Amino acid sequence: MFNLFKKKESQPTSPIPPSIPVATNPNAPLPFGTPENELERALLAKHKREIDVIQLINTVFNSQISILVPEDQFTTVEGKRQLVSNPRIFTLTQQSGPFLVMFSSPKRTKPAIDRYSQFRYAAEVHAGNFLMSMPQSLSFGLIINPYWEAYIQWMPDQLQQIRARVRQ
Repeated sequence: MFNLFKKKESQPTSPIPPSIPVATNPNAPLPFGTPENELERALLAKHKREIDVIQLINTVFNSQISILVPEDQFTTVEGKRQLVSNPRIFTLTQQSGPFLVMFSSPKRTKPAIDRYSQFRYAAEVHAGNFLMSMPQSLSFGLIINPYWEAYIQWMPDQLQQIRARVRQ
């Protein structure tokens, strides 16, 4: 389990900056509606300022999330369909760099699939394991639930700080 409050005896702790935003997207065509899982409850609670950013980060890193991939990014092993190693996943590029896109539930993937049909296959992964398995040298941001009212967008440097803190 990922926990930003875990302490290593030999390392001092340093707080995550409180500037990590959870934004409301004014252009979102779809209202968020009823949360379907703990991650969605945390997203809405952070949006309403009912929880702090550390609680949100811990929830994100301990949640199952959906990512979008093309059909050829799956393989079958012992009769079970799974992602290939180093899959090509749905990302959005912004001025500040590439952003990995994740969704809090399969239901939230629909607007992205409608816009980018080549990424129409959802795969469920553990967010913390998935994010931490990527090389620290990769610089990318993270967007959870684009196209929805309540979403998270962490800039590449913010996500690097979070990943570094979790690695401690």
